[in-house]
Amino acid sequence: MKTNTSAFKYICIFLCLILVFVSYSINRKRNQIKELKNLSLQNIEISNIADGTYTGYANTTFLKVKLELIVQNGTLQNVKILMNEGSVGQNVASITETMVKENKIIVSPIPDEEIASVVFMAAATNALSSQNEK
Repeated sequence: MKTNTSAFKYICIFLCLILVFVSYSINRKRNQIKELKNLSLQNIEISNIADGTYTGYANTTFLKVKLELIVQNGTLQNVKILMNEGSVGQNVASITETMVKENKIIVSPIPDEEIASVVFMAAATNALSSQNEK
């Protein structure tokens, strides 16, 4: 009879640990989404931006991004990732290629990297939003 009681205790402890982990994960995701609401996103028309190289930052508690955007003749020529540090966003670099290909900074997020994608788009917005229009 003692073995059943001992097994029951271990099962209860295991289930409690799973519950704590799930609660932590949900709370972390909720906090990340709250931070995203504070980021600035603007669909800036690249053709209105003067030729030049622009640098933008987006910092959150979970991801810090610094991008360099090169605009020439009304088109986005290149987006370089100068910094990508954090607990998410390590598989989102291809979003910069999409920005160049589509010639815009607000693009479809990378699947399973939606939160990091928004941070990258915010960094691009910050780079181009500072009175750089022609």
